[in-house]
Amino acid sequence: MADKSIHQPLALKLLHAATGLWILGLGVTGFLLYNTWDGRFGHLPLPDVGETWIDLHASLGEVFPWVLAVFALYSLTLGARKLVAEDTLQKLIGSRGKSQWIAVQRIINTGLLFAAVMACVSGQWMDEDILEKGFLGNLNYNLHIGSWLLICSLLIAHVLIGIKVGGIPLTLSIFDPRLRQKSSNSI
Repeated sequence: MADKSIHQPLALKLLHAATGLWILGLGVTGFLLYNTWDGRFGHLPLPDVGETWIDLHASLGEVFPWVLAVFALYSLTLGARKLVAEDTLQKLIGSRGKSQWIAVQRIINTGLLFAAVMACVSGQWMDEDILEKGFLGNLNYNLHIGSWLLICSLLIAHVLIGIKVGGIPLTLSIFDPRLRQKSSNSI
């Protein structure tokens, strides 16, 4: 009998995991830096972090363009059906039910990819010592913060829409380590 469970391609699982973990690392270190030196949108009572965390965040940020480039290449080629397509607007406006929610999912996925690119680019353009010098009005820093706020918002929407479209099985399928014969032979 054929396996009828929801299945994600191996390449998507691996690239999704690598990109997600990298974004998590950047998000945690970036939030700790924000919490120590900025805090204009709120501040948590956490210990202040030092320059080591700036260096760690910068080191993760130097590798992220490569991680993101591989994920973006996959997303724009083999994974393109999960991004905005020519018919997305038509399905969003003209249909009801699951087709409409899939269109929303595609918009969110595309938005996440765009926000990650913006965070990456604005981070590369920033000087490491912007926060220490108190240059909170720096354009690149503000683009970076805005990109991260967008990533956080869209990430929540990404999980929620995944649950709406495919339920918990779809959401958990990205973490399923089992491979299908077809998946292990192709990317």
